[in-house]
Amino acid sequence: MRRILIWVALTLAGGGTLAAASAQADFPYGGGPGFDPHDFKTFRLPAGSPAPNDLTDHGNDWKYSATPEPGNEPVNHQPWELNGVRGASVFDTSPTANTAWTITTGRPDVTIAELDSGVMWNDAGVMNDLRFKVRLNRGELPVPNHNGPALISGINCATYANAYDANGDGIFNLRDYACDSRIDLSDTRRAGPSGMFTPEDITIAFSNGTDGDGNGYVDDIAGWDFLDNDNDPYDDVHYGHGSGEAQGSTGEVNNGAGQAGDCANCMIDPFRVGDSFVADANRFAQATVYAVDNNFQIVQEALGTLNNTRFAREAVDYAYNHGVVVIASAADEAAQHHNYVSSLPHTIVVNSIDKYPSTGGVPEENPKSYLTFNGCTNFSSKITVSIPSTSCSSNATEVAAGIAGLIYSAALNARDQGKLQPSSDCQLANGQPCPITANEMRQLIATGSVGGISQVDELAGGSDPRAVLQSLAVPRVHRSEPRAPKQREQRASGHVAAGQPELSGSQGAGPVLRLRQGQRVPRCCRGLARQHPARGGDHLARLVRAG
Repeated sequence: MRRILIWVALTLAGGGTLAAASAQADFPYGGGPGFDPHDFKTFRLPAGSPAPNDLTDHGNDWKYSATPEPGNEPVNHQPWELNGVRGASVFDTSPTANTAWTITTGRPDVTIAELDSGVMWNDAGVMNDLRFKVRLNRGELPVPNHNGPALISGINCATYANAYDANGDGIFNLRDYACDSRIDLSDTRRAGPSGMFTPEDITIAFSNGTDGDGNGYVDDIAGWDFLDNDNDPYDDVHYGHGSGEAQGSTGEVNNGAGQAGDCANCMIDPFRVGDSFVADANRFAQATVYAVDNNFQIVQEALGTLNNTRFAREAVDYAYNHGVVVIASAADEAAQHHNYVSSLPHTIVVNSIDKYPSTGGVPEENPKSYLTFNGCTNFSSKITVSIPSTSCSSNATEVAAGIAGLIYSAALNARDQGKLQPSSDCQLANGQPCPITANEMRQLIATGSVGGISQVDELAGGSDPRAVLQSLAVPRVHRSEPRAPKQREQRASGHVAAGQPELSGSQGAGPVLRLRQGQRVPRCCRGLARQHPARGGDHLARLVRAG
């Protein structure tokens, strides 16, 4: 056994208090005084901002909220019900709520690798949410030209420059090729909606049979198909699961329809590892290794695999050791059995909790709980955390991956402002130090507070969020990380702060909380899901907020 102390400073420089203002529409999403599209640290919302116009789709209005339902007594005063708080504290219209989006709405240099059934280029609704959010690989692409007609309404091609960021908005994406004369929306190879410019069109136009960036994948422009081993991750059986996963975590916000992803400004790439959410574990492993080697920060997988392979296990360890977190679904059988690949060590395994059941809009129980166990989610001992969801564990995976994107974005902001020292013993695949490690991400996601009372999860581990805030007083922090088997480096860490929980871990296992004298962990009484709340009060905001 070894003990580690995680001093994590996820914070933004608050500056002045932001006044409520209308949100910046679409992508990038943010607003208020100081918003600068070229400064990702300013991508946040003022407290009390109006809700985006697509928030109510898929129940995100309550899943993202930070406040109780008015008048829901006695639930609103019951700690074991998290005092009635409905959601994950991502966004709330209340001007006094501490929410993640008042800290960051995500950064476009944080990218999620979505491993599933691919993406439906053919679906106009899916493309409305995702076409500007798909990360393009500039190593396989030429500089955009601006010699053609505008392929997107409202574009003024005369303002475009001869640069990758052709429109000068600070983000390299589909819009930068909107005036490129080499794009042909009448190409017979395309599956996309008629007249709608999508990332598929860029792949068709610029695939030249060469490995431009030298990573071993020829023309990997906008994702990869590990099932058919080509550069088009198109969901050609129209299963749709992977598209929904991508929309849930990173769907464009405030675009009038579809899903508002909780990491509003994170990018995503689709990786097709099966023709449904059932896949071969080795294809999952290939995609995970690709994600680590190509500067993705998060792997999102809502899969059930046909097998359990050594390659998959080593791929997860490879991600863990290089600061890439794997958000994994517990699966949907309403059983206590485990699911692969999520049961492998070093994943963050999520399942679903829902709000009270209703029929025709009429609640079936009173008082109304927002911690209702979801009947289509597993509840094994491997669960790291439960996530507010309107469907099964797949929806929980979407929301959790978006939360991970927000935390990673906040870590980059803190690093850029000199408030968070990169890890001394975790390196990204490119050799740079990890801004935040996979182990730290796991502990932060499994931590929360309600009314200032820590809701630390005794099964998954975690650190008191107040200690996270206290660590801001340390200008340069030291952190020591456990390594996956075969790559361990034992390093001594600093002292244990008074009153702070200790975390211990053993080989191949996640950290286990050890409480100091006088500390209490609330034991909730409504099933295993209650032992893992990824929410409550101002959970996420308290993790990353500085005063």
